[in-house]
Amino acid sequence: MKRKAEPAAAAATAAPGTEEEDLSIWEDSNNNLKFTPLGSGREVGRSCHVLEFKGKRILLDCGIHPGKEGDELLPFFDRTDLSKIDICLITHFHLDHAASLPYLTERTSFKGQVFMTSCTKAILRLVLKDYVRILAHDPNNPPLYTQEQLTRCLERCQTVGLHQSIEIEGIKITPYLAGHVLGAAMFMLEIAGVRILYTGDYSREDDRHLPGAEIPSGRPDVLIVEATFGVLVHESREEREKRFTDTVEMIVRRGGNCLIPMGALGAVQELLLILEDHWNKNPDLRGINIYHTSRIANEALKVYKAFINVMNAEMRSRQLSDPWNLQNIGSLGENEVIQAPAVVLASPGYLQSGTSRRLFELWCSDRRNGVILAGYSVEGTLAKELSKAGSIKEIESLNGTMLTVDCDIKTITFAAHSDYPGTKSFVDQLRPKNIILVHGEQEQMRKLNADLSRDPTLRELGTNIYRPHNGEPVNLKFQEQRIVKAYGGELVQRRMRTPGTRVAAYLVRQDLTDRFISTEDLRMYTQLKTARVQQRLHIPFHRTFADLREAVGRVFQCEDVDTDDVKRAGSSILVNGHVEVFLQKSLVRLTWDASPSNDMVADALMAILLQAESGMAAVRIGTCCSAHGHEAHSHELDQEAKDEVPGSTEVGLSTVDPSRARATSIADVLKNSETALLLLNLLEERFGTESIRREADHLIITDGRQEARVDLDTKGHVFKFAMLGSLPPAAADDANIKAHDVSSVPHAERTTNMDAATSHDTGGDASKPEDVDPATATATAPAPAPAPVLALPSQVDAAGQTEKEPASDFEIALRETIALAAQTVHPVL
Repeated sequence: MKRKAEPAAAAATAAPGTEEEDLSIWEDSNNNLKFTPLGSGREVGRSCHVLEFKGKRILLDCGIHPGKEGDELLPFFDRTDLSKIDICLITHFHLDHAASLPYLTERTSFKGQVFMTSCTKAILRLVLKDYVRILAHDPNNPPLYTQEQLTRCLERCQTVGLHQSIEIEGIKITPYLAGHVLGAAMFMLEIAGVRILYTGDYSREDDRHLPGAEIPSGRPDVLIVEATFGVLVHESREEREKRFTDTVEMIVRRGGNCLIPMGALGAVQELLLILEDHWNKNPDLRGINIYHTSRIANEALKVYKAFINVMNAEMRSRQLSDPWNLQNIGSLGENEVIQAPAVVLASPGYLQSGTSRRLFELWCSDRRNGVILAGYSVEGTLAKELSKAGSIKEIESLNGTMLTVDCDIKTITFAAHSDYPGTKSFVDQLRPKNIILVHGEQEQMRKLNADLSRDPTLRELGTNIYRPHNGEPVNLKFQEQRIVKAYGGELVQRRMRTPGTRVAAYLVRQDLTDRFISTEDLRMYTQLKTARVQQRLHIPFHRTFADLREAVGRVFQCEDVDTDDVKRAGSSILVNGHVEVFLQKSLVRLTWDASPSNDMVADALMAILLQAESGMAAVRIGTCCSAHGHEAHSHELDQEAKDEVPGSTEVGLSTVDPSRARATSIADVLKNSETALLLLNLLEERFGTESIRREADHLIITDGRQEARVDLDTKGHVFKFAMLGSLPPAAADDANIKAHDVSSVPHAERTTNMDAATSHDTGGDASKPEDVDPATATATAPAPAPAPVLALPSQVDAAGQTEKEPASDFEIALRETIALAAQTVHPVL
């Protein structure tokens, strides 16, 4: 994705008083929108389409094909993964747009949401209930679902009002008035800034109870439009109504029955209003009965009365007088015999089965009778065959006998679909970038495609026109511009105070929408909450706080921490305003709030402190004779005598700063030597504070059975320790010192090469650190100290001739502790 502006810190000028503002724009050059018809691709029937864009999938309508049987009634559901459909939108209640919906929700893997207008849902319940009843008596079409499944399906359906915009997971949906039938809607979809308009069935012409389709606001990028009548032109409403009433009157006046096959709901209500008005204007016709045979006719009128508020202005003005109180229209009883002449509106409109088919077979051989095909006839149905003038003279009845067709058959279409002038006007006003033609017979769709392709306005716009077959995808690519908006008064006001300033905010991407939101407004505009992650890191550090501050200050800006904590006061600094460095004893603690920048500062500080720590001392460790008896010497030996005590061991820690003054007591040594303080801390951790006692210039360590002496030659800063032997049992009891079990401590690696202690030296003798001249060392920059090597007593002496007594666990633990102190001061790389 190519960005035009850096989203984390964008600059622009805010409009006064606004709390929403465009900050930056992304351009995405590879966005593919995919449209696939699962039905009504170059055909009329089983309208169902899949729209895929930005990971979202929408199913547009879900109907059946009235001219097919069995599974062929259904859309090609196997062409897509129904479990990944997010939303299904139903434009209106007609069977060819909605009758497969219960099959989809109850018998497939579909888990998405279903939306339609409240009018459509109310009427769809009646239509599908009647459809299930009809299929139950049709041997060629086993029921697709049961009444129980239909009920569960309708419970899942949600309603949305006209012009009410809803947003579902980044899909913005706005229904617009489509005309056609009560409750019909066209849906404007907006996904990531791309607008798609799906018309379903629509009509731009007003009729007796419904207004024509409206023009949605905003230019769509993609227009998915019906092409039912292609380039045909409807006669005017007045002419059509007159031809209809004249034909009905002609049939009944000659004593015949007039059959008008129509759906139970939809255009039939328009015909009822026309017949009611004509009968009122012609009193001599009132003795001729008009029947509406649908079982749901009375329930349908109740629904129409409830939704007068969405009808045209004429119907709304007559709301108090109840325009649906039809005095000349009656219903036909279960076993009632129709007395000729009569007018009967019967369903279904395609004459495939049901009441309309039975009445047609009963009346078709009598030339006094007549049939008016007032709805749209789908290919493959009896109604379509009858609409072709002179094409059929006999039919096979439902029981298999052949019947002569001798009655009058007239086609006077009241199907509220857009004709060519309506489609052309609609397209000219919307000026879409892409047009996809659906729901039309191949020849009429081809003619419409050719005519629109020649239109100079569309050619100038560069509009692309498609008419895919069922299952044939249409792929459209968009160069999307994604706008990031700033939300919240705090963020906008800060930028208003200083125009052009950079501000920090959260970039929130939700449902394909990008927004900048300040911390203060995050909860107001989102469901997100902020959390602070605090991190701590402990690093061994055995130098002074002044050394720490000097090392850190060479790289970062430091300031003292303002705190009431006595322990932290004077031992803590704040680095770069975010990372606190606190020195306590021989440990540095870093504390900071986790963030990419703070994490990098903490990593850098760790490297600085480890470098300062490793450059503090060079370590040399040597060994000599083994342990000795306690009675062989006194603890009060002077310095010269200590050097000559047999069985003593020197562990040299030659510092890089040998100019320290000679200490005369252990307290001075601990005060002036970080090395000695470190060793004391480690000994206390290993053997316990009560096992160590401080004397004049040395330490005595015991485990309750043995004693050892550790002192410091302050001239060269070399630790010396000697095993003082075993304590008598009584003395051990009197000492009342807690013994520490060190048997579990692993032995350090032993070596038979006694010269290994000095093999990494830089020339000095580890056993004679007093040869170093402090004055000379101070004047000359020291060389890097060697890594320490620890050599423990071997069972074989240097000459390899005499076997010596092995070291005790206590001695080994003591040696390991001193070695650990040396390695901490100067780690072995």
